[in-house]
Amino acid sequence: MSTHRFAVIHRVTLCVLVIIGCVVGFFTGLQATRTWELGAVHLSIGALAALVANVVLGIAAAWALQSRDAAFLPGIGWFLAVLGLLFLPHPGGDIMLPGAGGDAIAFIVLGFIGAFAAGFAARHVVTTPGGSSSATTSTPGRPASR
Repeated sequence: MSTHRFAVIHRVTLCVLVIIGCVVGFFTGLQATRTWELGAVHLSIGALAALVANVVLGIAAAWALQSRDAAFLPGIGWFLAVLGLLFLPHPGGDIMLPGAGGDAIAFIVLGFIGAFAAGFAARHVVTTPGGSSSATTSTPGRPASR
């Protein structure tokens, strides 16, 4: 009975991670065209927020669930929200996220980089039952890293 409850709680947690990623994608998408001007350099606030949020949420998810796969779920939710901002119809024909421009492109690229960085960083966060990091243990059928 407790194994069944654990499986249900695990699946619900995975769905919540995707939903949290959608919320982050929506709010960072609204800030994608805002820029922070540092002299001649213009940084997209939404792009920086998407990068940091995807990395932090992904690492936290991997640590909490002890699964590298969980690190990618906030990034998947973020991507679904970005697709909604780009392609879904909006009231009055408003454009929520432009498909062109340096700030919008930086937002999309840095959001993806954040999601993949979380997956790579999760390798050092997830521990095996023996207590060591999964980055130092060998996978069956593959040679151990040197």
